[in-house]
Amino acid sequence: MTDITTRQVGALNSLEYKLYFEKNGVPVSPFHDIPLFANAEKTVFNMVVEIPRWSNAKLEICKEVAMNPIVQDTKKGKLRFVRNCFPHKGYIWNYGAFPQTWEDPNHSHPETKARGDNDPIDVIEIGEQVATPGQIKQVKILGVMALLDEGETDWKVLAIDVNDPLAPKLNDIEDVEKHLPGLVRATNEWFRIYKIPDGKPENVFAFSGEAKNKKYATDVVLDTHEAWKSLISGSADKKNIEVVNTAVEDSPYKVDSVDVPAASPQPAAPIDGSVDKWFFISGHNIIHIHYFYVRKRKMGVCLSAEERAEREKSQRIDRELEEDSKRLTRECKILLLGSGESGKSTIVKQMKIIHQNGYSHEELKSWKLTIYKNIIESIQAIISAAEKFEYEFETLDDQNVLDRLMNYSISNDGSKGFDPETAFIIIQIWNDPVVTKMIDQESSKFYLMDSAPYFLDDVRRIALDKDYIPTVQDVLFARSKTTGIMETRFNAGNQLTIQQVFMFDVGGQRSERKKWIHCFESVTSIIFCVALSEYDQVLLEEGRQNRMIESLVVFESVINSRWFVRTSIVLFLNKIDLFKAKLPRVPFDQFFPDYTGGDDPGKAAKYILWRFNQTNRANLNIYPHLTQATNTSNIRLVFAAIKETILQNALKDSGIL
Repeated sequence: MTDITTRQVGALNSLEYKLYFEKNGVPVSPFHDIPLFANAEKTVFNMVVEIPRWSNAKLEICKEVAMNPIVQDTKKGKLRFVRNCFPHKGYIWNYGAFPQTWEDPNHSHPETKARGDNDPIDVIEIGEQVATPGQIKQVKILGVMALLDEGETDWKVLAIDVNDPLAPKLNDIEDVEKHLPGLVRATNEWFRIYKIPDGKPENVFAFSGEAKNKKYATDVVLDTHEAWKSLISGSADKKNIEVVNTAVEDSPYKVDSVDVPAASPQPAAPIDGSVDKWFFISGHNIIHIHYFYVRKRKMGVCLSAEERAEREKSQRIDRELEEDSKRLTRECKILLLGSGESGKSTIVKQMKIIHQNGYSHEELKSWKLTIYKNIIESIQAIISAAEKFEYEFETLDDQNVLDRLMNYSISNDGSKGFDPETAFIIIQIWNDPVVTKMIDQESSKFYLMDSAPYFLDDVRRIALDKDYIPTVQDVLFARSKTTGIMETRFNAGNQLTIQQVFMFDVGGQRSERKKWIHCFESVTSIIFCVALSEYDQVLLEEGRQNRMIESLVVFESVINSRWFVRTSIVLFLNKIDLFKAKLPRVPFDQFFPDYTGGDDPGKAAKYILWRFNQTNRANLNIYPHLTQATNTSNIRLVFAAIKETILQNALKDSGIL
């Protein structure tokens, strides 16, 4: 596309570097405005090059900045460079993305069982020319690999520039091995090991690392194109993605032009010498995939003795490698169960903090809307309860103000937040003396989320700061309903028995339980969460059902199920902090009359554990732990304690122990 040029701002290898795209002087987005298809037949595709072959700087289309310039990725304020894993140097192909595609994070692929990574789909261009950042190549698709990156599907499309000398000979994935022998294997190895020098585990592929053919790859790309159409039309949640564009007709985000910084190109900044270091990865950390392509026999022609011997040798190697793969890499499934608001989702957040490098600045920002909604829903629940149970606020008697607050709503993107007047009214109501009295006396008759005090105590910080960014602790307390099944993946274990842990968080609401069933196969362990502090509370969806009784009912159905006869059960007696604070104010025996231990939290917790043990007719092993899901140190210690139990069970099931 010769009519599209680039505008460089700052120096390559610097934090200021940005590469904008423009057409006839008008900025265009490489994400949204450059068309996916390069010909009318839709057989040739436009590829935006981000990273040239042999280079190390991790350049990418920036989703979060208007017009989506190419920038260098950062971590903790430092520029990111990919390591050199011997015998590779930097990226071993031209690396980039297809415009007008989006790997939807709200959609799980039916075969990989993982959601999209929220980016344009990645492309590997294997031609002989070393490209430049921002170059737009016309390529044809050859195949695709499915990298599973931190629980997300990250497709890698193999393609070749249509102007490359080899392009006429490369039409599908098997042609790559024929004309570029070893490249597919090297690509697989590169993606598996490139994060190891940074202390991360080896990456994992779906389909045992197989590169799928052209048809499969094209279908994947077309699916991501349809997802992008939903994004750019406004029918999909854009979250933190900048969707402003200048060329997409019928898009609500289309504008005539956008102001972007003036061109200020500078020579590339020098790169630290450490970037050129070579890392030698131990063979114990790499599972090599052997690729053997057998040519199709011509009709009537038999394999020669030499070809048969070669085929048998290949098959034997494949069997041996498959056994090695099973020995070296084991999967461990954990089902995270419990009734609504038991703390399951908070445990998942802690796994991200402990095992997946925590939350980025942009991820923290994405929780702002949820937190704003938690605040308004909590204060509305209090106002409704006061009216229902005929409590009158001592510091506020203006019904019009209360009505306005009951009808108050937050903008869908959370950008506006609260106006100061509303924020001060919320503070006034929460601090009214009657509220504490009502919660203590009526908590068993109305629903109020457990995190309400945390947020309402801090409305001034959250609602009055126009530059508010949620903290990690805010995110841990944020309440967001889990619908469907949420999957989290992380690695645990030692070097020779690498365990890929698959943790499934299943919606705790009654309406969600019917969705559990297809997660049950090959489950290693169940972590069942029960909120100790829920003993006096009722369900959101059934205002007369005690939440502790509901948890007992759910636990009984799980532990005695035929699906779990070989499964270890870890019982998290959660929210111990709220439990201790509540016992002196709300007598436990008021809800469980046979309890005689007073407000002693130890005795009350033992009683609850006894009640759960009484449901265990299957005599399964139960491993109880007192937890505070919002406390990272506590969860880190608890998970370290239960990890060995979980991994031991996984190894026993796999036949290693």
